[in-house]
Amino acid sequence: MSAPCESRRASVVFFLALILFCVVEFSGIAFSRQSSQSTPDKPQNPLPRPSGMSTGGIHAPIKDSHSRPITAGGFVDGAPVVFLDITHQSGLDKFHHRSGSPEKSTIIEAPGSGVALLDYDNDGWLDIYLVNGSTIAAMKGAEPAPRAMLFHNNHDGTFTDVTDKAGVSNGRWGFGVAVADYDNDGWPDIYVSNYGKNRLYHNNHDGTFTDVAEKAGVALGSWSTGATWGDYDRDGLLDLFVPGYVNYDLDHPILAGKGGVPEGACQYRGVNVFCGPLGLLGEGDHLFHNNGDGTFTDVSLKAGVADREGRYGFASVFADIDDDGWPDLVVANDSTPNYLYRNRRDGTFEDVSYMSGFALNEEGRAQASMGIALGDYNHTGRLGLFITTFSDDYKTLYRNDGDASFTDVSFKAGLGSPTIPFLGWGTGFLDFDNDSFLDLFIANGHVYPVADQRDWGTTWAQRPQLFRNL
Repeated sequence: MSAPCESRRASVVFFLALILFCVVEFSGIAFSRQSSQSTPDKPQNPLPRPSGMSTGGIHAPIKDSHSRPITAGGFVDGAPVVFLDITHQSGLDKFHHRSGSPEKSTIIEAPGSGVALLDYDNDGWLDIYLVNGSTIAAMKGAEPAPRAMLFHNNHDGTFTDVTDKAGVSNGRWGFGVAVADYDNDGWPDIYVSNYGKNRLYHNNHDGTFTDVAEKAGVALGSWSTGATWGDYDRDGLLDLFVPGYVNYDLDHPILAGKGGVPEGACQYRGVNVFCGPLGLLGEGDHLFHNNGDGTFTDVSLKAGVADREGRYGFASVFADIDDDGWPDLVVANDSTPNYLYRNRRDGTFEDVSYMSGFALNEEGRAQASMGIALGDYNHTGRLGLFITTFSDDYKTLYRNDGDASFTDVSFKAGLGSPTIPFLGWGTGFLDFDNDSFLDLFIANGHVYPVADQRDWGTTWAQRPQLFRNL
């Protein structure tokens, strides 16, 4: 990262936390890049898992030294670094995220939305695009839709809202965003994953964008989540992968005690909550091949990545996990086994999810995977994978052993027990202390507001976590 960007590193971390339900203060916890034989922090087996979104078990409440739930906001004793909240000074507090009602009665209201850092005007400074959710009323035209927002970097630590001028307000229920120069014109374009039709904002080189998703053939019309760009066939053109989440009918949501769902069928720790994703139909995944003329062709079935199992895709990334020079495909699935597709170099992929060790954790159990971090955290020259999961479950670090083989080293690395009370979303590796080793950031936040009313040792709003690499 160049020198002018150093002062913005703290802001990058905060924006990830902001958009995913989190407060500002960070926990100063460390994780080990080594893989010792012992697992001293691994807890005893928890009670059987609840029937809500969690795929873990039920753990006893954990409190900090001030008798607060360990997930609550506030500084953690002994934190090695403090990040300052500069949201107001920078002008970014104009953005307010919306996602349904405060009660969160349906699954579509649960997740947050994505954020992208991009230099949309090629002035050498990173700008910020914040995706917004929506409300049931807005989706039905009964109230104005919340806006996504594009903030232009003023080069002085402040940002200006240029959303309307740029034409990128979205106006749909947004979840993810992926930025790439898909037409090789030297200007970054923006793909927004929505419930309903997606957006592909083509950069017009003059500070404005045009939505060409329909023309390009990538609009879809279901529930899309964390998309990713990558040149899987190495033809010099970036292709697009879009995971699908739940087959959801906004007009006929599945509710506990209604629509054929028995009372008590959708519970978390014995409390009625919204239904899903388990028990709901999953949406298929889509791989779009870049035709080089501004259009894309859906090659999901031919390539072998269409999600025939109907899992709940939440995040994805192209990465060369076996060092053969060809991008492979990683998909984090909520409450179902993850996908790892190995590139066959002929336009198709081999599903190596189970044989690689990535489909399940070391207990042989699928987790509610939601975020993906990718990085060579242990300086082996191979890319490791970190996955965020639901609360009452640990977040999973997969060590890359070579030849598309992974080992769950979460507890050996010190990431097991400290992450169990938290519900993780966005995550990323970064070297915040400039020691040449990648550290780890996790944005957290619960989906059930009732968490604030119970002695579960967790909270609705949760602080993010920052783990220092030892």
